[in-house]
Amino acid sequence: MVTNTKKNKTLQSYQLLENKFSFVDSLYAVELLKGKKFNLAQKAVLFKSKTDTLTAFRKSALARLQPADALHIYFTGLNVLDASVPSRRDYVARNLFIKNFTFSSPKFLFTPIVRSVLTEYFSYYPLQTDKSTALYSMYERRLQGILTRAKYDRDSLDYKVRFLQINTPYNEFGAALLDSGFVFESNRSKKVTRNNEFGWDGLPFTKLYYQLSTKDLATDSIIYGNWKEKSVNKGISDKTPSLVNDNRSLQNQFDLQKITGAPKVESPLFAPGFGGDYNFGSIAFTADGMQAFFTKNQTNAKGVKQLEIWSTRRVNNGWNAPVKLYFNNPAHSYFHPAITPGGERLFFVSDQPGGIGGTDIYYVNRREDGSWDATVNAGAGINTAGNELFPTFYERNLYFSSNGHEGLGGLDIYKFKSTGVENLGKPINSEKDDLVFSARDNRGFFSSNRYGSDDIFSYEYKLVKISINGEVTVDGVKKTGVKVTLLSNGNDGFKVGTILDSLYTDANGNYDFKVKPNRDYKLLIEDGNGNKSLQDIGSNGYVNLNKDLGQFNFVTPKKEEPVIVSTKRTFASVVDSLKSVTKDFIMVHHDFDKVNIVKQDKKIYNELQDRLQDLRGVTIVVVSATDCIGSDEYNEALSSRRTQKIKKDLAKYGGNNFVLMPVGEKQLIMGCSESDKDKNKQVENRYSYVFVIK
Repeated sequence: MVTNTKKNKTLQSYQLLENKFSFVDSLYAVELLKGKKFNLAQKAVLFKSKTDTLTAFRKSALARLQPADALHIYFTGLNVLDASVPSRRDYVARNLFIKNFTFSSPKFLFTPIVRSVLTEYFSYYPLQTDKSTALYSMYERRLQGILTRAKYDRDSLDYKVRFLQINTPYNEFGAALLDSGFVFESNRSKKVTRNNEFGWDGLPFTKLYYQLSTKDLATDSIIYGNWKEKSVNKGISDKTPSLVNDNRSLQNQFDLQKITGAPKVESPLFAPGFGGDYNFGSIAFTADGMQAFFTKNQTNAKGVKQLEIWSTRRVNNGWNAPVKLYFNNPAHSYFHPAITPGGERLFFVSDQPGGIGGTDIYYVNRREDGSWDATVNAGAGINTAGNELFPTFYERNLYFSSNGHEGLGGLDIYKFKSTGVENLGKPINSEKDDLVFSARDNRGFFSSNRYGSDDIFSYEYKLVKISINGEVTVDGVKKTGVKVTLLSNGNDGFKVGTILDSLYTDANGNYDFKVKPNRDYKLLIEDGNGNKSLQDIGSNGYVNLNKDLGQFNFVTPKKEEPVIVSTKRTFASVVDSLKSVTKDFIMVHHDFDKVNIVKQDKKIYNELQDRLQDLRGVTIVVVSATDCIGSDEYNEALSSRRTQKIKKDLAKYGGNNFVLMPVGEKQLIMGCSESDKDKNKQVENRYSYVFVIK
């Protein structure tokens, strides 16, 4: 993280101070095991001494550190995190994370739960004031993605996305195509025991499974599972190997959980030797299926067991003894391999020194004799100051996930092109983490944690075009044979004025163009006598009603009734992302089934209105949510009315831009079980954030 001795001493002093207050975490854990329930206010009081002391230390250190220093960024991020208490809910996990992880530990991204925690934490990093830094450029891109997110819906009609019946309440992800099926990674288990338990999250180690056929896997329902509290034994930490993917030691205050639930379609283990006491995963195959590259933890290393890439070849009906690739280094991690069809080039991810950001994508070329060249960083066209992960290579295209390029939030999937990177948009991407994209003949798979745990989804791609038509009249008379030209308006990858199509009106004076939806165009009409007319025309309003699964495609703007299938909802990542780019925001709450703001929040709301009298040219982003009482459709409309009401209140001063983001009940803060469906308890979910971005 830092190399300067003074900075190292500061960090060491800070970590010693954290250890000094570890008794607070232990006290909290003991009370939980006794059955005591804490509300948010009680948790805030319990952790107040620790939070205040650590915050004071960080503020003092920040006065001595330079803004560009990694330790400055780290401390600033922690201050922002703690300033949000008590709205942060999982105090035990939060404090374990702060204690055991630093900004320079992206190698922990190998597991889905840790990756999710780090992604959320990373979103708190403040926008850098030095515009020359890579971090500033990255956050500018992320902010641009939030403010222009409607463009990611443009091609949503082209995709039909389905949930797979192999998914469980555990994590399934990383479908790598092989023969007529695919191999995927999962930490599913019929029972969690000390022998197969992973230290960070108390869940089993990941293994590789083989789904032999892709037929009849799709469903429109999510598989339900039950999460139950599991008591912790002091001796468990001695049973857990120290892996790069975990928190090094399992402390007895960590709440372990076990899950019940099974897939509707069972998948066998991929092959002997691809599961055991450590994590196995992230596999890739050559096009002929004869060679595989995969990730696993080190087995013979002392201390933390880093990640390594190995290869194996197919022999008859099995796989031969794997071989470790030459570039693996015990001091760093190498993971997420992706091989080109003929095996000429291997892409992978590493946290080795000299990269552009947290984790970077690298590649290595194979010589004709089978040996490998030196590794090469894929460059700034792909890598950012954030994290690039999960590269895949299909149909001559490189796909990867990143939280550093412009996107919807979390990890988005991108396609590398000679002109830059292309965000695949919705419904492939979401506001959560989306990763591991595969493609074969306009079909494929990707993974996402948009419904809580990581799941595998299938997709079908078919280019959808809609009709732009009309008639040409001159002095009220329909004109035949008039030339009509369709021109680009510059938002479809072409320069403004580029001719896309042209035709002559038919016997009834009609024209009809087939165009991609959700674009702006221009029509040039020429009557042959030198008279011309240039008109604006658009194909907007045709989007995928991707409320949950995304199978509700329509080509005319009419509403269809979606099936509500989401069972697990989490805090809004878009709010976290907005917090990373501005500290100027307020959070207010609403009365049940009302757009008005609760009495206790009116003071801060009125103060914001007073300030806006003197502000002009800023962007105001309003994110409004509802509780889970009532239908999903009603709550979406209610959250929309709340954003409109706030806009009406704040827009009367004029001169500012508004972005309204109604989220309904999709992004709840507290739980939504039947016992929680009390309108007084649910006030926490009836929130609106108002962000001011200058």
